[in-house]
Amino acid sequence: MFIESPKSTVSKNKEETFKFLNDLSNFEKLMPENIDKFEVLNENRFLFSLKGMPEIVTEKKNSYLSPNLLWARPVINYLLP
Repeated sequence: MFIESPKSTVSKNKEETFKFLNDLSNFEKLMPENIDKFEVLNENRFLFSLKGMPEIVTEKKNSYLSPNLLWARPVINYLLP
């Protein structure tokens, strides 16, 4: 699965942006309006789902200030009836 979203410019400095993104609970604020579920699983993983879509788990790959934050490919949890 490949998820792509538009690029955005952030008007905060690197350190503020890193601090914001390093707290996974803040990602709920970045989700689209059709979010159905959001849950922080631990300090490195959270899951979310959009209405009508399966749950997706993302994992933080590092926690040090660098030009880019790296994320693992999403893991899709299909819920069977």
